[in-house]
Amino acid sequence: MNLLFPRTLSRLQYCVLWLLYHLVVILIALFVLPLLKLHNQPNWVILFVIVPTLAARILCLDIPRIHGIGWPPGLLLLHMVPGANLFLQILLFCKKSKEANA
Repeated sequence: MNLLFPRTLSRLQYCVLWLLYHLVVILIALFVLPLLKLHNQPNWVILFVIVPTLAARILCLDIPRIHGIGWPPGLLLLHMVPGANLFLQILLFCKKSKEANA
């Protein structure tokens, strides 16, 4: 379970998992969107794909990364603020992990 929900992530781990996450989301979209058009489903059905994948990213990637930096997870609420979400994403990629006191 440590692979799916790690306690902390370094910058490199976060970057690799972030790229893998987006690859999976693109593949899901490539399979699901043509099926919706084929069966004449309304466009709001796409939200049933987008919302769970966004929740998975926050739980599996962003919370462990923000723990690795040493910040409280409540800062992830900034993802909902336009403009601040871009700034937060850049910080998640660029800020060094907090070193553990050994």
